[in-house]
Amino acid sequence: MNSFSWDELVTEMSDRCPVLFNALLVAMRRSKKEVNDVGPCIGMCYAILMQTRNNELSLVQGFNTVLMTNGGAKKQLYVQCQKMGFSLSHTSKINMLDLIGGHFSDKLFEEVRCGKKIQGTGGNWDMKIHAQDMLSTNRNTDLQYFVSNLIIERVPSENLSNVSPQLNISSLHNTAFLIDSNKANKLRDDIKVVVGRALLQKIPDLSFLRHVIPNHIAHPYKTEMSKKSIIVPLPMMMKDEKEDEDVVHILDGYEQHLENIFVKADVIKKPVEDTNSKAPPIIGRESASADQAKAHFNNDDENDYMKKISVPFGRGTR
Repeated sequence: MNSFSWDELVTEMSDRCPVLFNALLVAMRRSKKEVNDVGPCIGMCYAILMQTRNNELSLVQGFNTVLMTNGGAKKQLYVQCQKMGFSLSHTSKINMLDLIGGHFSDKLFEEVRCGKKIQGTGGNWDMKIHAQDMLSTNRNTDLQYFVSNLIIERVPSENLSNVSPQLNISSLHNTAFLIDSNKANKLRDDIKVVVGRALLQKIPDLSFLRHVIPNHIAHPYKTEMSKKSIIVPLPMMMKDEKEDEDVVHILDGYEQHLENIFVKADVIKKPVEDTNSKAPPIIGRESASADQAKAHFNNDDENDYMKKISVPFGRGTR
C-alpha cells in the first residue's frame, strides 16, 4: 500500500484484460494516449470487478478505506461504500489499522540498527465525557490516558565529549567559555534573520522585503536537519502521570518497548530465561509485592543485557 500507484494498476489491466481495458476507454471516449487522465477511474472499475471475482483482491478498497478513515468517515458511510465495492467494511477498517500500526516501528528498527540514537516524549491526554442526563449514578467521567512518542535523532552526538573540564575557576579566563569575534558576528547575522522573519509575519506591509530574508540559516548540520523527522508513536496506556503507581507502570511499559526495539534491531540479545535461577534482588534489598511492576534497575546485576541502553524521555508539550 505504501508504494501504491494507479499507473501500475492500469498497466496490469491493459496486460491481463486488454479487451476490458479497451472497452472502458471507448465508454469514456478516451484514447490510449489519454489514459493517464482517467487512470484512477479505470483502475477503480478494474478493482471493483476483481474484488467481486476474488475478495482477496482488495488493495484499492483498502487504500480507499484508509483515506476515508483519515477523513473521519462515519460507520454508515463504510456500510454503503462497502456494498458498492468502493471500500472495505467498518470491521475490516479496524483490522487494517491494526495491521498498519504493527509496522510503525519498522523504520525505527532500521535506524537503531544503523547506530542512530532515540529519545522519547510522553504526557497525559485527558478526556471528559459529559453525561446526557445527570443522575446520581450517571455523572461526567474524566479519563486519563498516557501517550508517548519515540523520536530518532538527526544530528549524531557520538563525537561530543562527556568528560567535564577540570580547571580552576579562579584562574580560568573568560575566553574559554565566551565565543570569539567570528562566532559572535555569525550569531548576530542569524539573529537578524530571525528578527526579519518575525517582522514579516507580524507586519504584512513589509512583504516586499521577503526576498531579502534567507529561507534557511546556514549551519554545519544543514543536511541532517533538512531530513524529515521520524516520530514513532508508542501504544497508549490508560495511566495517569499524577499517580505514583501509574508512573511505575508507565516506566515498566517503556522498559518493555525499548527491550523489544533493541532486540529486533539486533543491538542486544535477550538471554533465555532460566526458570530455576533466582530472581535478582530489588534495589534496597526490599521485597516487592506480587502485583508490582518490573521497572526496576538492579545496580548489582552485572549480567543485565540492557545495562548500556539509555533513552532519555521528556515531558511532551500540549
